[in-house]
This record gives sequence, C-alpha cells and structure tokens, in this order.
Amino acid sequence: MLSTDLGNSILAAREKRAFLRRQCVAAGQGALSLSLNIPGAPKCAPLFSACFDSVLAELKRFLFAHRIMIEADREISVRDEAGDFYLAPLKTEPAFPAIKALCEHFEATHPLGRIIDVDLTDQQGNPVSSHKLKRCFLCDNPAIVCMREQTHSYQELRKHILAQIQQYLDEQRKQQMCKQLATLALKAMLYEIALSPKPGLVDRFDCGAHQDMDYFTFLNSSAALAGYFEEFALSGYTFQAEDLSDALPLIRQIGLAMETAMFRETNGVNTHKGLIFLFGLSIFAAAYLLAHHPVFQEQQCRKVIANICDNLVQQELCMFTNQEHTHGAFCFREYGELYGGARKEAQEGFPSVFEHGLLEFKAQLAAAGEPCSATQMNDALTSTLLRLMSVVNDTNILYRKNLHTLNTVKQMAQNVLDAEHHAEKSARYADLIAYCRREHVSPGGSADLLAVTVFFYFVEASFSLPAEQRFLKNIREKT
Repeated sequence: MLSTDLGNSILAAREKRAFLRRQCVAAGQGALSLSLNIPGAPKCAPLFSACFDSVLAELKRFLFAHRIMIEADREISVRDEAGDFYLAPLKTEPAFPAIKALCEHFEATHPLGRIIDVDLTDQQGNPVSSHKLKRCFLCDNPAIVCMREQTHSYQELRKHILAQIQQYLDEQRKQQMCKQLATLALKAMLYEIALSPKPGLVDRFDCGAHQDMDYFTFLNSSAALAGYFEEFALSGYTFQAEDLSDALPLIRQIGLAMETAMFRETNGVNTHKGLIFLFGLSIFAAAYLLAHHPVFQEQQCRKVIANICDNLVQQELCMFTNQEHTHGAFCFREYGELYGGARKEAQEGFPSVFEHGLLEFKAQLAAAGEPCSATQMNDALTSTLLRLMSVVNDTNILYRKNLHTLNTVKQMAQNVLDAEHHAEKSARYADLIAYCRREHVSPGGSADLLAVTVFFYFVEASFSLPAEQRFLKNIREKT
C-alpha cells in the first residue's frame, strides 16, 4: 500500500510527463518515450536507474540503426518518484505504425522486454498502439488479466523484477569488462610492435635479427590472435574453483587454439607463442581479480598470477626437462634455476613487469605529461624495453647464443639508460642495435614483457574507479 504522500508524488510526476508530451503536440511532433514498468514502490532506486540508463543506451543505438531520428537537443530525462523516464520528439515525419512495430521488436528481443515500456504518441498526442497485449512478468497470461484478478502480489512481482534486473546488469558488466580487457590486450600488443627502432626485434622499419618475419607478419599474427583475448577474460571472470592452479589448463587450452591460428596466419612462423602464454595469464588474472574486487589492485593481481602458476618450475622444468623442448626448458637444463624463462617469471608473479617495467613506463609518461605525443610514447616504450632488457634473463637470447652474450646485452641496455645526455643515449642505443644485428640477437622475452607491462598500465588506468561507477560512466558515454 502506497502512502498518501508518495501516491500524490507519483501522480504529480505522471502529470508532469503528460505535460511534456503536450509540449510535443504543441510543436506538431510525435514523441517516443521509455520507462520501466516497476510495480509497487519505490519506483526510483539506484538499481532501477542503472538498468534504465543501460536500456536507454541500447534503445538509442537501435533507433539510430533503423534511421529513426530524434530531436537530440530536445530530449528529456527525468528521475523522480514515478521512476526513470525519457522523452524525445521525433525529428522527421514518422510512419507511426512502422516505428511502433520496431519498438515492439526491441521490447520482444530484449532480456528485460516485459519490464520495458517504449511508448509512441502521434502529432495529436494520441498513443500509437498495435493493440497487442503485454504478458505478465511471472506467467504467460495477459498482464492486464493478472492485474485485474490480482494473481500475483506486489512482493512476488518486485522480487522477480529485481532478480531479472540484477542478472541483466551483471551480464552487462561482465561483457563490458571482458571486451575492454580484450581491447587493452590488443592495444598493448600493437604498441609493442609499433615501437621503432628496436634492438634485434622486428619493428616498422627493420626485421632485426630475423629473416623469416617482418612488421606485417606481426600485424597478421596480431589480427589472428585478437579474437581470442575475450575468451581469456570470460574464463577469468567466471572462474569459480578454489584452487587457482586449476585455471592453468583452461588458459593453455585457449592458448593452444591461438597458436594454431597464429601458425596458420604466419605460415608456420612463431611470432607470439611466448606472449600468448603471458597474455593468457595476464588477461585471465585481471578479469578474475576485477570480478571479485571493485578496482584493479596490482599486488593482488601478482598473487593471482603466482597462485595460478604455483610450483610451475618444479613441476614442468625440474621434473620433466627432458620432455620439454621450449627455450625456457633448454636454458633451465643448461644454465640452472635462474634461467627458467616465462614459467619462472609467471610463478613469481611477473616481477620484471611490476617491479621494473611498470615503474619505468609510468615515470616516462609522467615526465612527458599530457597529452603524450607519438614521439614521447615511442621514447617511453623504448626506455621501458631497455629497463626490461637490463634485468630479464631472456631465454630467447640464451637459447640462441650464450650467457656471455646475454650479460653483454643486459649491460649495454643499462648503459643506454645511464646516459646523461640525449646524444650520448642515442649513440649508445645505436651501438646496442648494431650489436644485436651483428650477433643475431633478439630479446624476444623482453619484448613480450614490454607488451605485458603496457597491458597492465592500461588496465590500471581503465579500472581505477569502483565497478559500479565504471559501469555507469560507460553507460553515460554510450548514451
């Protein structure tokens, strides 16, 4: 039972909506409106408003896709005791029955179709109706019959509607977050390959120490892999097992499919095999963390990665080195436990990324200021790559050369960072590039970790707001 004051407030709000419609009539225009059918009270709540904003964004895209034009500068959004309400005059001479059919199609195909009311009035203010009866929230009987016979209580209806709205919003958040993580992963991958020039690595102008791949090989490979990133994110977001090490086979299953796609696209050339493993862990861990925490937390993410790869070196390098043919396995067998490659890096929660790469990248971008130019971004990426090269025991170098060459590259990278003047830094960097070309050295492990570093930088920047604020911000931007 509504209180008298609340009932009067709702009636006043509805009268205001009728007045807004009459203004459209006075201008000789038809109007389209959106509201939520919320039985009982209260009709206005944060959950309802978040749902309304999301549905409104979808409706606007739907209308524009069907070339139904509205007067955007005269659209009105109201939030009061009667709930959320949107009204917009139609911009062009409308075919009202056709528009009504489209609106009913939108309702019928939407997950919350029985809760949504998309109404249409003509130039005289008359409701445009197809005379189809809406169905009840809880059963398939006409809603008007259930209302007249009071088949369901307000409590039953509201409980059902609240559950439906929460499920819809949860799914929206999941899809939004996973798509965004996939976008950030591809963005980071492209930033790494775009960095030019690079010592011994493929870039926009040079093939480095490689004879079997070039810049376009990497672009082709990136395109082949991009469609899988969202799978990593969805797997992480929905992961429920208590033991995080159970996630590793799931990550690898997706990764193996990606390797097949990569080799198919590159005609058998390995462009991203190491990065597939690192990105799989990174995207999965970020999604898992964000599903359980309101904002991205660097240290918690490191723990998630380390727990996924718990005891990985012991299990896969110490016990089965003769069966493994990866660069990391060979180097571990030949040079010892300090040279465990990607597995060791992952088991320790990406120390090279979080303790070196990210600190350098953030410092460089902070020094560059906003907005960051293309040249400044390239310089920041260069410094970050050098920082990683100076600390990473890169098994790509060790596998193809020896420990002396690895240590030489690490020291030369540090020397570039230590240069006090731009000219000196440029000369030392040119010497490093020449050395890598002459010795056929390719620090691919450091390049992969650069991409991971950039990914986590983007993640931290994108997910610094609590989940609810982030979701509403994205909805408002879409609206």
